[in-house]
Amino acid sequence: MHALLLCCLLLLAARPVEGADAATAARRAVAQAEATVQAQPQSAAAQRDLAIALGHLTDHAGNREKMELSRKIHAAARRATELDPRDPLPWEILGRWEYGFATLNPVLRMAARLVYGKLPSTSLAEAARLLERSIALDGQRISPRYHLALVYDAMGRKADAAAQRKALLALPAKDAEDRANQQAARK
Repeated sequence: MHALLLCCLLLLAARPVEGADAATAARRAVAQAEATVQAQPQSAAAQRDLAIALGHLTDHAGNREKMELSRKIHAAARRATELDPRDPLPWEILGRWEYGFATLNPVLRMAARLVYGKLPSTSLAEAARLLERSIALDGQRISPRYHLALVYDAMGRKADAAAQRKALLALPAKDAEDRANQQAARK
C-alpha cells in the first residue's frame, strides 16, 4: 500500500493537475495515506506520507478546512519524527507548519481560532530550529533551506537568510518545486 501512495504523491508533484482533477487526486492520495497508516501505524514513512498528502489537499481547501487539515498534518509529522527522528522531511514539515502559524494573516488567524479554540503556541525561533534540524539531517535538499531563509527574513536575520539562499542556489534542482524555490530565491 505504501508504494501506491508514494506513486500518487509523486504524480501530484511531477505532473500537477488543475481544478477538480487536482482536488480529486489530492483526496485520493489522502485516503490512500490514511489506509496505509491504519494498516501500518508504526511506520514513520506512512505517517510522513500522510502529512505530505494532507499538505497537498490544503491547496484545494477553504480556510476552515485548511485549519482542520493543519491539525492532522502536525500530528502525522510529529508522529513520524517520533518513529524515525533521522528522516529530514517530517522536521521540514513541522518547521513549515510553525512558520505558517507564526505568520498567519488575520483571516486565517480567525479560522484557526474556530478550529483550535485558541491558537497553538508557535514561534519563528521554533520554526528555525526545526528547519535547521531537517538541514542537518540532509543538507542537499533545497526546500528546507528555502523555507529557513523565509523564517530568517521574518526574524530580521538577513545575513543568515542570504547564506541559505546562496547554499540552495548551489544545489541541483530535483523537481519543479526545487526549481520554483530557486527562482524565488534569485529574486
